[in-house]
Amino acid sequence: MCSMEIIITHEGTDFDGLAAMIAATKIYPNAIPVFPGYLSNQVKDFMALFKEQFDIKRPRDIDFEEVTRIILVDTKDPARVGPFRELLYNPEIEKLVYDHHLLDQESFDFEFIDYTSPVGSSATMLVQQIKVHEIPITSTEATLFALGIYHDTGCLTYSTTTAIDAEMVAYLLNRGASLNVVAEFVEFALNEAQQEVLNILFDQMENLLVHGLRVDIYSAVLPDYLLGINNIIHKLRDIREADLYFVIVEMEGRVLVVARADVETVHLGQFLQTLGGGGHAGAASAVIKGGKLEEVLTKVKGMLEQYIKKPRLARDIMTTPVKTMPPEALVQQAEEIMIRYGHSGLIVMDESEIKGVFSRRDLDKLKKHNLGNVPIKGYMTRKVITISDTAPISEVQNLMVAHDIGRLPVIDENNNLIGIITRSDLLKTLYGDDLVEGKSYYGSSLVQANPQIYNLSSNLAQSAPELYDLFCQIRDLSSRLQVKPYLVGGFVRDMLLHKTSKDLDLVIEGDGILFASELQQILGGHLITHPEFGTATLTVNDFQLDIVTARVEYYEYPAALPQVEPGHLKQDLYRRDFTINTLAISLNKGKFGWLIDFFGGKDDLEQGILRGLHSFTFIDDPTRILRGIKFAVRFNFIIEGDTDLLIRQAMQRHILGELKWPRLWDELQALLVEGKVEQVLWYLEDYDILNELWPGLRLTHIQWKRLKRVDWALELFKNQCQDKIQRWLVVLMIILSDLSSEKLVELSRERRFTKERREQLLFAVNRSGELKEQLLQSNLPPSKLYELLEGLTCEELMYLSLISDSPVVVDRLLEYIERLKSIEVETTGKDIIDLGFSPGPLFKEVISKVKKAKLDGLINSREEELEFIKKYLNEKEGG
Repeated sequence: MCSMEIIITHEGTDFDGLAAMIAATKIYPNAIPVFPGYLSNQVKDFMALFKEQFDIKRPRDIDFEEVTRIILVDTKDPARVGPFRELLYNPEIEKLVYDHHLLDQESFDFEFIDYTSPVGSSATMLVQQIKVHEIPITSTEATLFALGIYHDTGCLTYSTTTAIDAEMVAYLLNRGASLNVVAEFVEFALNEAQQEVLNILFDQMENLLVHGLRVDIYSAVLPDYLLGINNIIHKLRDIREADLYFVIVEMEGRVLVVARADVETVHLGQFLQTLGGGGHAGAASAVIKGGKLEEVLTKVKGMLEQYIKKPRLARDIMTTPVKTMPPEALVQQAEEIMIRYGHSGLIVMDESEIKGVFSRRDLDKLKKHNLGNVPIKGYMTRKVITISDTAPISEVQNLMVAHDIGRLPVIDENNNLIGIITRSDLLKTLYGDDLVEGKSYYGSSLVQANPQIYNLSSNLAQSAPELYDLFCQIRDLSSRLQVKPYLVGGFVRDMLLHKTSKDLDLVIEGDGILFASELQQILGGHLITHPEFGTATLTVNDFQLDIVTARVEYYEYPAALPQVEPGHLKQDLYRRDFTINTLAISLNKGKFGWLIDFFGGKDDLEQGILRGLHSFTFIDDPTRILRGIKFAVRFNFIIEGDTDLLIRQAMQRHILGELKWPRLWDELQALLVEGKVEQVLWYLEDYDILNELWPGLRLTHIQWKRLKRVDWALELFKNQCQDKIQRWLVVLMIILSDLSSEKLVELSRERRFTKERREQLLFAVNRSGELKEQLLQSNLPPSKLYELLEGLTCEELMYLSLISDSPVVVDRLLEYIERLKSIEVETTGKDIIDLGFSPGPLFKEVISKVKKAKLDGLINSREEELEFIKKYLNEKEGG
């Protein structure tokens, strides 16, 4: 039975319960957060905007029989956990409770490990653990955790609030928590006096329309000074739906103005500076001593037109053009589009009319039932909410929250589809890029983008001094240029496997070409740029840096070269081949050394699993099949089941045949260079790759036997030939040795082998067998051995050792390589002339005779060579 850890909280989940669940996932990364039941209205609204940032399951997604551990947060009460109640009483399931409610454990009749702490919020105790263990968190997570603490401490005002709560809020603000988001979702309770003033303000409310924005102005003269006007304006924002709110009250000889904005087209701090106050863009206040309500009210109204800019509209933030599909398109075609463009849904159109939306959720359901070949029209959502291109952004937000939808088609005045707005588009507009780093589904059955972050700054610090200095130079330059650099791919993978590398891949969120140029100015070295692809290569000292602008790639057809568009880190990593190559280390100044793992690559690396990224990975780029085998062999990894199946399906489509041979040959050579030849060839034959490359090829028992001895032969010849022998060529000679000469010549021509390569392959087919027999002859003199082997390449000599089981052949090959090959005639033509002989054809003949005699040990020195030559030529001339 499989084991499963889950994290649950109470039904009616509030912000502290939600925050505590997500915080617990940072401490227990293998645990799955699950909502036990309904959500509070505030949390429901929050999740409508941020649901793609957090992967939280429902009870229907959980196999209760597989649960072995429960982490319970923000409650101890079994009556509040919905369908999980019975699991709490299962003695075989471990229970851990993180709660800030100081209730008697004896009140509950189930056993658990109690982590109760007397702080103001459950999120506080878990954030404290995150801080202690230096676990990195995203800005979105920091914001949620702050919401949880603020919610249960009344914004740090309740009597149960502790110093630790305040300390953790400060920590979260330093980690990027957005107070704008907190202010939008946190609830402020009013006391009796504040509630009475709220009623008065409602009676004297004015509602204005300025540049299409709704402006609420509440004013009153109060008999007594009142604290907590800020709480009142927060409550007004909960009750009313406006874009700007002004509360103006006169009390005890002064006028207080408090303002809040839910749009980005006004800077309230600058607005209220004119009244002697200040603040920031979304919140500001002013106190006018001796002022009168009517005067201040008139002045505020008079400045609205001046300080409020026209709001950004739907058309200003929409994505265009829109990827659409016809109703007759098949489910598998929709999946391919989703994967290639990173969409979680598609608009379905018939000519110019919107017919529906086909979402990632629809796709997942159909795939479970193997319905990839059915039209999407029968399963799309037909009720489509649209928005006008002239609608303000506030209306976009209201529609998304009210209908809990992730995308809004944008239409013009003629009802033509002109764009689309996603949750990510809206969140970037409202809160900036930092809060859009979370979950995004790519339509793949292999991986989901679920970012995990680990602090590896100490690992970087342990690098070689010159390498760490390079990282610091990159960090400082990126801060100056305001770009985000990331170490990615093989370097990160190898570092985690405790291997060294001097080839570094850098992805730059920003202008990679500019960054590379500026880095060369600092470090020197040789720079090559490719502006059309946004890439550059900088070679400096012993390091090679491949620098690319973060990009997204898509393939117009199988085996095509990729089309490139600008993108972000997540998109750039998703274009890669396997999860183990998608790990990225931030070299940003604020997040230096943070490992970002979107696709579970770290877990796969630790578990020895090779996993592709999406269903079309091998269709888009068939060379990934060979690279996958290379990684599996090099690291002794297991190719994951779905990935293995996709390779076999791609091979059934003869996908390698769609590649141009030079590109395929480069990958095949790289694969055959790897050690463990037997494993490599096992994969090549198991996936039917050999037959695809050379039709009809099947390895025989004898060939397998020879392949097993390749590493032995390399060791045998290492002193004389190791630097020259090309392993891949020896392996190729073995696997093609059973082909006929005619077939081999034909294949060599088709594959565009060089003449030298073709001759070496033909040697294995035509000459090697006869030569082996000659090497087995008894009483073979050294000169004859030299004659047989002279001119053979190291690969050919090694091949002879592999096809013979006789030690005689091996001994003679070694004798040739180690001794005979180095024997040289010391005498030259000049020496012969000095002996008194005239140049002529006998010179070449006599040198050959000298070489033979020297090989056979009949002469050994230069003096003996001269004596031999003198005697030989005298006999020839005398004859």
